[in-house]
Amino acid sequence: MNITKEIILQKGLEPIYAQIENFLEGKIKSGKLPHMSQLPTETEMAKELKLNRLTVRQAYSNLKKKGLIQSLKAKGTFVLYDSKLIGKKNKKEKLQNISVILPHPSSSYKGVLFNDFVQLGLIRGISKKCSRMEKRSEILHMPLEKGATKCAETIMDRSQGAIFIIDYKPYKEIIEVLSKNNFPYMVAYGAVDEENINRIFPSQGQAAFDATEYIVSLGHKKIGLINGASNRHWGYRQKSDGYKECMKKNKLQASKYLVELPNNTLEDSYYATLRILDMKSPPTAFICASDLYLKGAMEAMKEKNIQPPEDISIISFDAGMYNYNYPLQITSMDTEHSLIGERTVELLSDLKEERASSPIRAITEIKMTYGKSVSRPKEE
Repeated sequence: MNITKEIILQKGLEPIYAQIENFLEGKIKSGKLPHMSQLPTETEMAKELKLNRLTVRQAYSNLKKKGLIQSLKAKGTFVLYDSKLIGKKNKKEKLQNISVILPHPSSSYKGVLFNDFVQLGLIRGISKKCSRMEKRSEILHMPLEKGATKCAETIMDRSQGAIFIIDYKPYKEIIEVLSKNNFPYMVAYGAVDEENINRIFPSQGQAAFDATEYIVSLGHKKIGLINGASNRHWGYRQKSDGYKECMKKNKLQASKYLVELPNNTLEDSYYATLRILDMKSPPTAFICASDLYLKGAMEAMKEKNIQPPEDISIISFDAGMYNYNYPLQITSMDTEHSLIGERTVELLSDLKEERASSPIRAITEIKMTYGKSVSRPKEE
């Protein structure tokens, strides 16, 4: 088939290269130039149309940018567009297979790793929802060393949607490749500050505000927060912001009793609590940003022979995460990780079946479980 003979060029309407480009694009998308059919070389087309070779080159270059053709060294230029396949892709497809993306064990990944409790909770929720919706989920460990394009191709070959249970930033390039291919994905607990990313995360800031407000409502004015480094993780930053906002609203001092732990360890929490308790005017209540910090705090209070809630009130985030045997039930801000996993599958299905559009920003509520670790202060 000599496609060049069908090209009719007209002067004065639009640039010659654009006329060639539009003609070939129409033939390709209509299927009259099938997938992998070979086009004339730039030289051949220019000679037959009596044009400068650069004019044809410009037309071919624009078609390559659109992903319609590709030149292979020593072989020629070929059509890359399969009109039959594209027609099928344009139809709404149901989400059947989901890839759950985790860092590869041998990866040089340096981002924030979620603890097993959080990770397993999310995966449990994803699996449960997939079972109910008759979908299949598969865990994929992504080695970053393979490169973003290779990792994205693996995901797209094996599934129809992806859920990332990892820190967003190291995997940003993979997500960008998926986005360019209109491949549905969700990021669980990451990319909080990224406006153009599909993400779902618990409302840590609102939960910290609510915990502080509850303590204030009981009459406490000196309230502390044992937190992680807010400049290193969005969750700790949100908790710090929520706590400060509530303290400011109630015209209470926050900076004196806000402690940020640099290394996120039980030992750090233990020594931080000892320092708080040794203050001349210690807080009458404080909040622990995680159950790990709670354990360190409880050990410090035991050493000082301080009993909650008689001597000091305490609230923790996810107090039951590690199943420590505390002497009393701790009032806790509990994140329902399994339910968030289920909701993530629903959002991914909405994206795939075009009931929702990108970017999605879903925020889930953190609920308070009332225990026996909070009471009114002795003296204020």
